Amino acid sequence: MTSIHWSYFIIPHAVAIRVWQKNSALFRHYLSAMTLLLAVGLCIYFLIPSNPPWLAPEPVNSPSAAVVYRVMETIGRELGGGIYQASYRVIGESNAIAAMPSIHMAITFLMVFPAFHAGKRWGIAALVYSGLMGIALVYLGEHYVVDVVIGCV
Repeated sequence: MTSIHWSYFIIPHAVAIRVWQKNSALFRHYLSAMTLLLAVGLCIYFLIPSNPPWLAPEPVNSPSAAVVYRVMETIGRELGGGIYQASYRVIGESNAIAAMPSIHMAITFLMVFPAFHAGKRWGIAALVYSGLMGIALVYLGEHYVVDVVIGCV
């Protein structure tokens, strides 16, 4: 799940470069859709600030409610040898109350559309990857299911 989550920082860029190489008209549509997606996401962040599961307050009077940990931070510290913390010092901490919609999911799901232009196999592969990303985001405590669903929308 960690690998799937971190692949977000490579695969969408690789897809964009490949679309640009193969079909410049499709790339312009893809870039326009991505720009619109990011603008709408930013507006929603300002209008409806929301905490991710790992930042939710402790359960009150509900011993059955599970506590959610930010798995990615722990794994990043263990595997990265300081790279994880250094990256946050360089690029800065992300907005912690910008969980809705999941931009990770939105960008990943957006890749499905140009993938189907490349062929049915690529489209199905993009759908599978997108589904795995959604599962990873919820499993790792980065997003609620509703964040992922709205990201797809």
